Amino acid sequence: MHIAAVLKRKGTQVVSIAPDRTIAEAVSLLTKNAIDAVLVLDSSGDIHGILSERDIVNGLSGQGADALNQRVDALLTL
Repeated sequence: MHIAAVLKRKGTQVVSIAPDRTIAEAVSLLTKNAIDAVLVLDSSGDIHGILSERDIVNGLSGQGADALNQRVDALLTL
């Protein structure tokens, strides 16, 4: 499948979250948008990284439910 076909099917909207938001907020955003990862952008639009479901699962594995209260920038992938 070509990228153009993927974009046509999935759309071109980019979902993002601020690095100071919580993992719980990120989980809600992922669920609401039916996506597997979210771009992490600061208020000026600079990219800090990406937060994926895998990052969240790794955080939960290491920290348990406390990971949900962590900031997004604590678990994101650079």
